[in-house]
Amino acid sequence: MTITPPDLSVFETLESEVRSYCRSWPTVFHRAQGSHMYDEDGHTYLDFFAGAGSLNYGHNNPVLKRALIDYIERDGVTHGLDMSTTAKRAFLESLQRTILRPRDLPYKVMFPGPTGTNAVESALKLARKVKGRESIVSFTNAFHGMSLGSLAVTGNAFKRAGAGIPLVHGTPMPFDNYLDGRVPDFLWFERLLEDQGSGLNQPAAVIVETVQGEGGINVARAQWLRELADLCKRRDTLLIVDDIQMGCGRTGAFFSFEEAGIVPDIVTISKSISGYGLPMALTLFKPELDVWEPGEHNGTFRGNNPAFVTAAATLDTYWADGQMEKQTLARGEQVEEALRAICDEHRRSIVSVRGRGLVWGIKFADKERATKVCVRLRAGADRGDLGAAERGRQAAAGADHLDRATGRGPARPGPRHPGDRLIHPTGRAATAVAARGVEPGPVTDGPAVGHGAACLRRRAAPPRAGTPPSPSRGCSARRSWCRTAGWWTASRWWPGERGRRRGTGCTRRSR
Repeated sequence: MTITPPDLSVFETLESEVRSYCRSWPTVFHRAQGSHMYDEDGHTYLDFFAGAGSLNYGHNNPVLKRALIDYIERDGVTHGLDMSTTAKRAFLESLQRTILRPRDLPYKVMFPGPTGTNAVESALKLARKVKGRESIVSFTNAFHGMSLGSLAVTGNAFKRAGAGIPLVHGTPMPFDNYLDGRVPDFLWFERLLEDQGSGLNQPAAVIVETVQGEGGINVARAQWLRELADLCKRRDTLLIVDDIQMGCGRTGAFFSFEEAGIVPDIVTISKSISGYGLPMALTLFKPELDVWEPGEHNGTFRGNNPAFVTAAATLDTYWADGQMEKQTLARGEQVEEALRAICDEHRRSIVSVRGRGLVWGIKFADKERATKVCVRLRAGADRGDLGAAERGRQAAAGADHLDRATGRGPARPGPRHPGDRLIHPTGRAATAVAARGVEPGPVTDGPAVGHGAACLRRRAAPPRAGTPPSPSRGCSARRSWCRTAGWWTASRWWPGERGRRRGTGCTRRSR
């Protein structure tokens, strides 16, 4: 006898073919807590995906959940457009107190809508309004969102093609080290700006990610970012930092650009800003750029008050004392050390290791190598014996990741369990194993790209009476996913569940 497979019929018959992530998880999830998700059959999964980076503090974080429940129970405002509410006031005050003022950042705060691409669209729109120009400069392998304006400054050809119309007024330039150091930084960019015959209109703004997540864990050097900021200043061009993927502490500091010591003109934030996975986005900009007319940019769901509640609780709980950044950087050093050790052992197959904070990737010389890694992981997991898979899992995860439920930083590797299963879900063709919070997608051009997908480590539920143990429900798309890309990426973990840590309110899983 076999276990009855989950009933996916309603999703397959009624939901659009555009769905992607769910194709890689052949199960129906029922609940989630901390770093774990549970399907309707009782199987337990370790979630390395984390809502594509929206759950830095874990599923149903108890601190944030308590704040949210209290707010709902007292009939707090849920839908508020841009009304002044106590929830919005509390968030703004917390943002000013814990994030902006300590960093001497004078930004005004705009609520552009609930998603990251809303923030990018508003940033581009504002830059064009301020400067009176149309052109925006972006970078190779960039990703900024799926709406038309954001796609125009995105590099991925597959996603750009989905627009169905020409994507105009965006010009790509080489990202840091795109030409392998053979050309001085910004030589091409500066030459085009100087030459009246280049065909490049004077741009209103330059938009950049300090670390390209979907583009391949491409890390911009601090010096490169400083030179870019200087170029923008000299050329009367606004600098926009898209911190949707890498902000909220993912690289260590709250803003990923802090390491470079620059102050962008405009910053976009989303993903984990609400802390709880609730839709929320911010566009931050210098006061002199606040030239909007009332209602010139708006949106029905820009006033998501429950998200303001959890966002304020997140900042007050995890960012008030500076420990989050320190522990993220410390854990990042652990990850780097582990990955470099693996690189040293496999010099013929691994080209490099690169990353920042808790965003890291291994680049393979042969993209097929990533396929072999995934096959080995799958083989070990399907046998219920993780001896063959454990090394790869720890390389991808660095440690048995924590629940960002109540703390900061990863735990040490946890014990194996004979019932564990590793599932490596992907989009159509993403990278290799276990990059938390970076959305998968196809690779169509450019260098080997590490979009980062997810890794769910499944603990099998006890079999029903009279039935044998459930076989693995591995991902059939895994091979094409790994074959297409040459990256095995590891990203950020969640703080733990047990053992409250001194003075931080965080917890840590035991060995």
